[in-house]
Amino acid sequence: MTLKNIQNWLDHLHEIESIIDPKPFIQGIAHTKVRQFAAEIEPLQAGDVLKIQNINKRYTLLLFFLHRVQNQVRDELVEMFLKRMKCTVNAAREKLKDLQEEHRSLEEKLIKTFGQILNTAGDEEKSTTDFGDYVEKILEHGKGTQKLKQQYEITSAYHQNNYLPLFW
Repeated sequence: MTLKNIQNWLDHLHEIESIIDPKPFIQGIAHTKVRQFAAEIEPLQAGDVLKIQNINKRYTLLLFFLHRVQNQVRDELVEMFLKRMKCTVNAAREKLKDLQEEHRSLEEKLIKTFGQILNTAGDEEKSTTDFGDYVEKILEHGKGTQKLKQQYEITSAYHQNNYLPLFW
């Protein structure tokens, strides 16, 4: 569904709604009767409608038909909107999946750096100062703490499968 197509249907709805609002006239009439009258006029051609002698019946049938057409156009618009949203959601999910694949190697590097730090932390022979120096070396080898922090923020942004920021 293109936006142009949806806009055309919206314009069509505005046109048929501008004719007259049938709701006040059919208020209180059973839904089955409304459908029955609308179905009665639907197969007729314009000339056949003009041949209906009873003017009140002709206008009544036209009113019910207009009500039915307005509802059908609204239903069609809702269907278009739902299809459009489904496509948008699917595109956002695909984009999320692609981003997660892109970030996988970055995550592996971050985990490797963290693993090196953990391995050193378990070494009881090193003093706190030696451990701190070693951690600094590991972090510098990973392009520095700012770069690692930036990489962490990039990769953690899409960990909860939140595709909503990717909608549009």
